[in-house]
Amino acid sequence: MSNVSWMFEKKGTIQFNPGSTQDNLDMMMDKAIEIFGVEDIQELEENVLEITCPNSSVNTISQELITKYNYEVTSMSSGYIPTSTVKVDNDDKELIDKLNKFIKSLNDHEDVVGFHNNAE
Repeated sequence: MSNVSWMFEKKGTIQFNPGSTQDNLDMMMDKAIEIFGVEDIQELEENVLEITCPNSSVNTISQELITKYNYEVTSMSSGYIPTSTVKVDNDDKELIDKLNKFIKSLNDHEDVVGFHNNAE
């Protein structure tokens, strides 16, 4: 991490769906928010929710979703989430092109393993 690491928090994310249950999104949210360590829940798409939690809680929370509620966990990951974001104006095509070009150059650089940004 570089000297801007203070702008990010290491967090875990878990994506899950109702699996074999008949639970709707509201029921899934109500049950998931009761699990110790869950910090945030967002709806990603129809019948898919994403939990944000401390990185150290990913396995525990995913196991509870599976064993206690019979939900299907489709993805678990950890990464750095920005503590604040910078809104990029969709109308500023020049800025968006520059940002995309910069991100592409980072992705293509052989010495870059990964990077995080706070652009929204």
